[in-house]
Amino acid sequence: MIDNFEIGTRIKERRTELGLTMQKVADAVGLNKSTIQRYESGNIKDIKIPVIESIGKALNVDPMWLIGKSDYKSKSEEFEKVTYLSNLYFESVMNWSEDKLLDESETIILRGHFSELLLRYKEILESYVNSKIHWKSRQQDFENLYKDRFTSLEIRELFLKQELDNNLNSINSWIESFPNWVARNEKTTKSNIETINVTTLSKREKQIWEEPGKEHLMPIACHDDNLTDEEKDFMDEAIAEYERTHKK
Repeated sequence: MIDNFEIGTRIKERRTELGLTMQKVADAVGLNKSTIQRYESGNIKDIKIPVIESIGKALNVDPMWLIGKSDYKSKSEEFEKVTYLSNLYFESVMNWSEDKLLDESETIILRGHFSELLLRYKEILESYVNSKIHWKSRQQDFENLYKDRFTSLEIRELFLKQELDNNLNSINSWIESFPNWVARNEKTTKSNIETINVTTLSKREKQIWEEPGKEHLMPIACHDDNLTDEEKDFMDEAIAEYERTHKK
């Protein structure tokens, strides 16, 4: 994966290319403009894959290209057709409605785990599909280069195997670090969930003391200045998710 600065550069260049403002992208993604600004500047510690997916959709560009996982800026019709079911499965999990048997923090954690695991599945599948498309366009060149040593079928199998091996090496490295990622994700979620609940409660209280005759209920102002960028993004997304799932 490329670094956060390069990811931000790609997002900004594509947005500018389409003539979109940051606010337009933020509205399409469902986040604050400040969050999109931090993504574009690279001033964000934890790149959220669901956010990248949404940004890619808003910018009509392959999300995997945005994070350097694909060399293809846009997806061909053949690619879209082959990966349709995997994308449908991924989106169904990401849009999975809240399980009433779990509390809010557990739901966020579980969705996070699913998204990470499915992302790796998508990476393998999409890379394999891309390699097959690449093979079709360059088959003659490869066969001419290796025809004295291998049959056409062997050349094709070697080419596709190399593509998969490269991805499997990356996946193995990720699997080794996954337990640490899980522990870190759960710790971050649980440590922030109380802050999220307080913020949501404060919004409800604000609605009350803004009513005529109830000004005396106004609380002392609170600020989030001590939060890190990562914590602010986490809160923005979690509150948006809470409000979406609790609409009446």
